[in-house]
Amino acid sequence: MGNAKRTGHRTRDCLNVALVMALAGTAISPPAAAKEARRLAVLEFSGSDLKVDVLEAMSDSVRSGALAVQGRTYDVMTRESITMILKEMAGSGKCGEGECAVETARNVGAHLVITGDVLLVEETYVVTLKLRETQKGTLLSTQRVEGKGQLEVLNRLPGAARALVSEGLGLHDSGEEGSELSFSEMSLRVAVPEVSVSSTNDSLGEINIAAEQRLEAAMDQQENKKARPADKAMAWCALAGITEKNPYLDKASAACKAWQAYAEEQDKMFERMKLDYGTLDEYLRLKRKTLRQKEAVVNAFLVAYRRSEEASYLRVVAMAGKELAAGRDATLCPIERIEECGAQLVREAAAEQRRRDEAAAAEQRRRDEAAAAEKARRDDEARQAAMARAERQRKLDEETAIRTHRRRVGIGLIVSGLVMGGLSGTFLALGSHQNGVIQEGGLASGSDLQTAISNGHLYNGLSIAGGVLMGVGLVIGLPVALANLPKRKVGVDVSLSPTGMGAALKAAF
Repeated sequence: MGNAKRTGHRTRDCLNVALVMALAGTAISPPAAAKEARRLAVLEFSGSDLKVDVLEAMSDSVRSGALAVQGRTYDVMTRESITMILKEMAGSGKCGEGECAVETARNVGAHLVITGDVLLVEETYVVTLKLRETQKGTLLSTQRVEGKGQLEVLNRLPGAARALVSEGLGLHDSGEEGSELSFSEMSLRVAVPEVSVSSTNDSLGEINIAAEQRLEAAMDQQENKKARPADKAMAWCALAGITEKNPYLDKASAACKAWQAYAEEQDKMFERMKLDYGTLDEYLRLKRKTLRQKEAVVNAFLVAYRRSEEASYLRVVAMAGKELAAGRDATLCPIERIEECGAQLVREAAAEQRRRDEAAAAEQRRRDEAAAAEKARRDDEARQAAMARAERQRKLDEETAIRTHRRRVGIGLIVSGLVMGGLSGTFLALGSHQNGVIQEGGLASGSDLQTAISNGHLYNGLSIAGGVLMGVGLVIGLPVALANLPKRKVGVDVSLSPTGMGAALKAAF
C-alpha cells in the first residue's frame, strides 16, 4: 500500500483492513524466523509484605503468558526444573534484580530471564517486569502492571508477559491477550544534549557583555525542564551567532547543533505519534473489539512513545488505558484539543492528589482524635482509679483513727480499773487495820473510838467504790481494746504431710 493510502482517507469502514497493514506509521511485524530454541527462566518475584504463595502465583501467571506468545523461539523453564538445578548447586531462585538475577539464570542454563518486583503504593499493587538476556546482561524490555487487588494483577500479568517478550525479542503476538497493533518505536538517534559552560575570568574591559547575556539565557533554557528542544537550540545558536570576543563559541556551536538534531528527531517522533494517535483513536471506537484487546493496543502505544516529550498525548492515552483496565470503554480526546485535554488531566490529577492528601489528612486527624480520645479515656480511668484508691485510703485512715481512739479509750479504762483496783486494795487494808484497832480496845477515849469507827467506814466504802470502778473499767475497757486492735493479715498455709495421710493448717494472726 502506498504512502498516500497510508495517510489519507482513513475511515471506519476500511479500518479493519488498515489495522492488519502498515497504517500511518503502524507496522505489523512478520512472524520471527525459526531459530534454535533458547531457554527462558522466570525467577521468583520479590515483594514486601506479600505471602510466598501469592508471589509464586504471579510468577506462574508470567510463565503462562510467556508460553502463549505466538512465534516464540524459546522454551519456558518450569519452577520445578529451576528449583532442582539450584538445589543441586545449593543456590536459591529468590534473586530479583540485576547481576544476581542474570547470574542465577546463567547457572540454570537460561538464555533469557524475567524478573518481577511487586510494590504496594497507595492501595495499588504495582508489578514491574524486566526481560534480560544472560550473555551480556542486557535489559531487553520492561512492562508495568497496576491493579487494586491481587486477583486483578494476576489476571493482567499474562498479557503483560506477552507484551514484554514480544517487545524484547521483536516477535509479533496477535493473540487476544496481546496487541493487534505494534507501534514501531521511534528511538532517538541522539541523546539529550548535556551542556556545561563555565564563565570566563577575563578582566572587565575584555568581557563581551552580549555573549555573557546570551550565555545566561542559554543556560536558563538548558536548565528549564519545560523548555522545548527547539527553544534550547535557538538559545544556544543565538550564543554561537556571536563570533567576536566570544569565549563560548565552540561549546555554543556544538550545543546548537546537538539541540537542533535532537529537536529534529523529536519532531519526527511527534509527526509519527500524531498519525498513530489517530489510528489508536479509530481502533478504540471499534465495537467488536474487547476491552482487553483495546488495552493491549494502548499499552503498545505507550511503550513505543515512552521517550516522547509530548506529555499531553501520553497523558490522554494513559487515562484511556486506566479506564479500560477498570472495565470501562474509552475514547481519545480529539487531536485538535489534545493540549486542552492534557491540561485538564493535569488539573484533575492535581485535584485527585489534593483529594487524596485531604483524605489522608482527614484520616490522620481522625486517628489523632481517636488516639487523643483514647488517651483521655485512659487518663480519666486512671484519675478515677486514683480517686477511688484515695477514697479507700481515706476511709481506711479514718477507720484506723477511730479504732486507735477506741483502743486507747479501752486501754485507758483498763488502766483506770487497775488503778481503782489498787486503791480499793489499799483502802481495804486501811479499813482492816482500823477494825483491828477497834477490836483490840486500846483507844484512850470515846472520841478516839468514834474516829476509828468513822475511818473504818470510810476506808471500807472507798474500797468498795474502787472495786466497783475496777470492775467497770475492766468489763468495758477490755472488750473495747480487744475489738479495736490493729488489723493484721491472716495467712493460711495448707499442705499435705509427707505421708499424704493428713494436712497441716497454719494460720498467722
